[in-house]
Amino acid sequence: KSKSKAPVLCSVNCASLIENSQDNMAKYFKQFCKYQTWIQIDELPDTDENYVCSADETFENLYEFQWEGHLFKLFELPGHSLGSIGILVDNKHFFSGDSMIKGLDIKANIPIGYREMWEEISEPRLRALPSGVIVYPGHFDEFVYN
Repeated sequence: KSKSKAPVLCSVNCASLIENSQDNMAKYFKQFCKYQTWIQIDELPDTDENYVCSADETFENLYEFQWEGHLFKLFELPGHSLGSIGILVDNKHFFSGDSMIKGLDIKANIPIGYREMWEEISEPRLRALPSGVIVYPGHFDEFVYN
């Protein structure tokens, strides 16, 4: 936000998390990278462990808008974290963050996870995605959702 001067749009839940370096995980980022077992990190990124941010606009549940001739649907996907969202563009492209990764059964059992909300809110929303949508996860390669 500070570098690009772009406004930040996020869920209400995310907005409350990004204002605190412990809640937004900036304080723990280097340790988190160090102990990852599923990916090799040769050099830790230079980060500010006190980084905080603030939202310029927030939404609850669902937020839709048109931009440059494309329909964007942002919707909350609590589970991996309380502030997780998905972004569906033109009902064809889905940016899933950590909510969908090819070949992995995504569960909300990490310390900051919210299993009940995942089962009640996020799983049904993900199951309702159009067949054939291209999923762009937060990690690894894109894939086609069936």
